[in-house]
Amino acid sequence: MSPVRVLDDRSTGQPLPDDDIVDTLAGPSFRDYLGGGRVHFYTQKESEEYEAAQIQKYAHGGEPAGTPVQSVRDSEEICSSEDDRNTIALEQKPRQMDIGEEISEEELLGFMAQLPPTYHIVTPHKLDLHQRIVLYERHALYRIRACKLLQGKHTYQLDYATLKRRYTPEYLAEKGYFMRYDEDGTFCWFFHPDHCHLACLDDYQCLVLLNDGGYEYEDWDDYRLSYHTQEMDREYVKYCETFSNQVKWIEEYLDLYSSCPEKWWKMRDRAFRQAMKIATSFTTISVHLVRLAFREYVSSILYDFHNLKDLDGVYFEIWKRVTKQEKSFQLALKEVYQVNKFPQRQGRLKYALEIDCYFCETEFCCLTAGITGKVGEDKALELISKRIKKQFKKPKVYEQYARKKIKIAELLGLK
Repeated sequence: MSPVRVLDDRSTGQPLPDDDIVDTLAGPSFRDYLGGGRVHFYTQKESEEYEAAQIQKYAHGGEPAGTPVQSVRDSEEICSSEDDRNTIALEQKPRQMDIGEEISEEELLGFMAQLPPTYHIVTPHKLDLHQRIVLYERHALYRIRACKLLQGKHTYQLDYATLKRRYTPEYLAEKGYFMRYDEDGTFCWFFHPDHCHLACLDDYQCLVLLNDGGYEYEDWDDYRLSYHTQEMDREYVKYCETFSNQVKWIEEYLDLYSSCPEKWWKMRDRAFRQAMKIATSFTTISVHLVRLAFREYVSSILYDFHNLKDLDGVYFEIWKRVTKQEKSFQLALKEVYQVNKFPQRQGRLKYALEIDCYFCETEFCCLTAGITGKVGEDKALELISKRIKKQFKKPKVYEQYARKKIKIAELLGLK
């Protein structure tokens, strides 16, 4: 049964929740409920036919839906097959960004010594029965608040004191503190039972994000066991923003990862040392968190480089020739290959031309479905880019985990 039904029957004309609230709070079962016909809400499960209709609408002045298309093949297969077929070297482009200062080994050790130790919780004393009941009641009110927000209620109507007066301890106990919502996918978060027994943790530290499908997050078990406070997560997010912006120059050297590993590791180490220095201006960032943030940042940009870079441009150029010039897919593919505008993708195009173009053509059809010649070129490229990003579902990292957890805490008003 839906939480909307359990807590308060929805009357006709009930305002719908903001998309941002649904994205932040709702789990898979609530999204299925919204997508089941009671309300009109766009989810990733919408059909390609609907998207095509929306694109057609945009061509006549409306707004595109931008709904994703399902992947036709796992991204890792694409990445590995491209590495295996790396028959054409990447075009060497001049490096334009300042690579920042060089930091010596001695300086690096000095920066590391300035950082706080890795965070660990104090001796994990457990709550007694009375303390657990108080905690269960408080968490139940957070769940009710979340349900009300997902009904379209405003936060000012849902302050903690008002909810506490309205829902008695007896009622909450009778309803099992609405713990079933932590188990049935109503929310994309829950209060982890193992955490809730520990007296040293606050509500934010007990909060854990749902690992949808078991693979949404890169290292979910480690993330949930970090026990970071909200202050630490906020500073971690700020640190990630700061260092990734200051070492962005390393993105110009990603091609060295395959072509010249020795030089790549030198550049990577240079950026890592800069990231360590940047951490000294923060109060809660430990050496462990620097290593985590840097490793996940590099992993993410390498993933994008190997799987996403220029792929939208390739399919956009093919789309222009097929749609605007009415050429066959094979001819359009050959022309794009000969122009050599996207060196990173030449190996893929060569394989499609000389060995097997089935996958390439299938992917093209999926990524451009419904994008007719009436759609402007800028919008067509934007739609293709969005679809590619939706298609490649890379696991989320701790920065994304922390960002979402902070947003959830703000909406719930965690104490």
